[in-house]
Amino acid sequence: MARVILEPLTKYRFKTEIVVSINDINFAGHLGNEKILEFINEARTRFFDEYKFAQMDENQIGYVVADASIIFKSEVFYPDTVLIEADVVEFNKYGCDLVFRLSSAISKIEIALAKTGMVFFDYKNRKVSKVTKNFMDIFG
Repeated sequence: MARVILEPLTKYRFKTEIVVSINDINFAGHLGNEKILEFINEARTRFFDEYKFAQMDENQIGYVVADASIIFKSEVFYPDTVLIEADVVEFNKYGCDLVFRLSSAISKIEIALAKTGMVFFDYKNRKVSKVTKNFMDIFG
């Protein structure tokens, strides 16, 4: 099977921190792999909130996550703090990619790289939509 390849950006326009809770730890004593996706979903919400981007507009145009890729680099333990950096890249007619770098805020060790493909969606008519002007004005 071919491996996923993601390269970190040299600069990200957003960063946030999430503290690892005891509930995030799995049977092996480290952060469960499924929690990385939860962390990047939380980071995406904070990112959009900081830039005042509503996740659904007045015309009921929002977005869906179409795909996700994660490369795990290092373990994370309770009660570490995870620094998550994020940016928007690779625009197309219907969406873009969000890229993330996760690292330990304490040790600075890179934990993971991730990418989610975002597609705009018309929730009223239940179909794919073009990227909104508002989104392009903010992130384009």
